[in-house]
Amino acid sequence: EDTDITIVQSKVVSFIGYGNQGRAQALNLRDSGVNNIVIGNIDDDYAKQAREDGFSPVSIEEAARQGDILMLLIPDEDQQTVWNEKIRGNIKPNSTLVVASGYNVAFNLLTIPDDMDVVMVAPRMIGAGVRDRYVQHIPYPCFVSVEKDPSGTALATCLSIASAIGATRGNGAVGSSCREEAGIDLFAEQALWPEIMAIFREGFNVLREAGFSEEAILFDMYLSKEPAEIFERAADEGFVKQLKYHSRTSQYGQLSTMNRHDGKDIREKFHHILHDNILSGKFAEKWSNTKWAAEELAKEWKEVENAPIVQADERMDTENIFSKDNIERISLGLGISIFLLIIFLLYGKIHVVFFVLLLVLSYKFTDYYTLKLNNPEKYFTCWPNLAVFFDTTKIVKEEILRKRHANCVYVKRNPWVYLMISQRLDDALDKFCGLCLRDHIYPWLSTITHDDSLVLEAKLIFRFLLGTVIRRLHN
Repeated sequence: EDTDITIVQSKVVSFIGYGNQGRAQALNLRDSGVNNIVIGNIDDDYAKQAREDGFSPVSIEEAARQGDILMLLIPDEDQQTVWNEKIRGNIKPNSTLVVASGYNVAFNLLTIPDDMDVVMVAPRMIGAGVRDRYVQHIPYPCFVSVEKDPSGTALATCLSIASAIGATRGNGAVGSSCREEAGIDLFAEQALWPEIMAIFREGFNVLREAGFSEEAILFDMYLSKEPAEIFERAADEGFVKQLKYHSRTSQYGQLSTMNRHDGKDIREKFHHILHDNILSGKFAEKWSNTKWAAEELAKEWKEVENAPIVQADERMDTENIFSKDNIERISLGLGISIFLLIIFLLYGKIHVVFFVLLLVLSYKFTDYYTLKLNNPEKYFTCWPNLAVFFDTTKIVKEEILRKRHANCVYVKRNPWVYLMISQRLDDALDKFCGLCLRDHIYPWLSTITHDDSLVLEAKLIFRFLLGTVIRRLHN
């Protein structure tokens, strides 16, 4: 209700960068009736993508010269250099700078003209999510703020842009600031997530030293994707309330340990990181030295590669064709294929159909990994997914173990508890259903209601129906 989309529709909007956020927001603006969009990008794959999307990319300098609104959507570490070398001397008078990350504005790394408005429109998700949710008319969280307002109209422009990219649907956007956005973002990157990663690393070390297998540890810690489900529940229902979905043993273990952890040491460490490293500007000053930043990042990557949990991850890489399991699988497949070829040569062309059929089945026979069941010394070959072929919900020990060792999506929603399809196929089905909704459902549904719950439920059912049919046909 506070937004006026005609403001941005009447402006020339120049995008500096056509990457993750740039592409999503440019497409959303165009679909919202913003016709004067200029894409400024170097001649790379992103510029090629812009051409495929129907834009005519120009140089960054030219985009800056044309834009009433500059959408600065290149990586934080590149913004200062690009701003000084290509943008600063080409800015139109009385224009507006829009950032999706508050970092460079919060730490005064950009020299901004006195007559330029500065606002932040910061979707709290990756660009693909911004685009998908816009197409599907689904709200998403977004921070907005006015950092500099010489024109007196910066807030109206900010909200107009937020509306045009779909960020004010639902309950609207969240008022914030570049300092708050950058501070929380950097705090998560330098305090919260490093602590979580260190906990997983040391947990792995302790369990491995106690004699537990690497595979079991990694699956229980994160390969099963259970942490992702926990965080999804936390986002939907609350950080603590999601515990009601855990067993009573799990609830007691987590609550009793957390309630007796005073957190004093962690709190002091976090306080030091936030105030002495982030808000003081020390990190921003160091990170602005691109040569130092590149060398330090390479050094950190080299150091972490030696961690036992990282090496265990690599050993669990199911795509490694030279792994023992894959070699056994390929050898068995070749053996069966050669045997069938001999049968074909001996008995002639009349068996060609039979031969091709068995050749295909032989691939399926050897397409899964060799497992150790009960007796670690005794191997057994896991044959095709016959249980899923006849009954997608049949629970057998071999089926569960095979799934736990395969590169697949684990569907936890009933009634498809044990449906297994590849990640690429699942992504394709999700995209296909989204396009069907966009082109054939939403155009008329939006004239009746903006409640998407029924449509999204239908999408979920249709998606899994397709997955079940394709899975059975594949078998």
